[in-house]
Amino acid sequence: MRMTTNERFRSRFLCLSIALFALLAVDCGGPSGKRELKDRARRLEYGTRTYSGALRWGDYPTALSLIRPRPAPSGDEASPKEPKPFEETPVDQERLLADLKDVRLASFRVTDVTFQDGHDLARVRSEITYYLGNSPRLRELVDVQTWWYDAEAKTWYLDGTIPDF
Repeated sequence: MRMTTNERFRSRFLCLSIALFALLAVDCGGPSGKRELKDRARRLEYGTRTYSGALRWGDYPTALSLIRPRPAPSGDEASPKEPKPFEETPVDQERLLADLKDVRLASFRVTDVTFQDGHDLARVRSEITYYLGNSPRLRELVDVQTWWYDAEAKTWYLDGTIPDF
């Protein structure tokens, strides 16, 4: 069930091509034109690639910097005006980093991208293959993520947390 590098590249290219094609097929006018939608798709690809690379190489502070809760709709007065970066107490962060210390990713593959809510939200399905510590046993998990677009920062953020390995 092991995929070659060429098969992984084709699978990833096909998934991203479908997402880009879907964006191009949408006929939008005004400020959310086709060029902006293509730009958003590229930025999402960059964000997911940065996130997966950070997880793969154990750069958890970078992965955590891409995690921000999605702000509530503008009609909700209780929501903050600006989303705060992923924040935990230092003790919680130390515990999280300690839990992730023995996690080693063998692969992180985006298998599906679906845009929603006027292309401000994206559901990203990823297949992650990993092992724990010195164990030779590969484990797999499917992670369905919700990414949201911050138009001011022109950046996609993950509304969630690092998967529970």
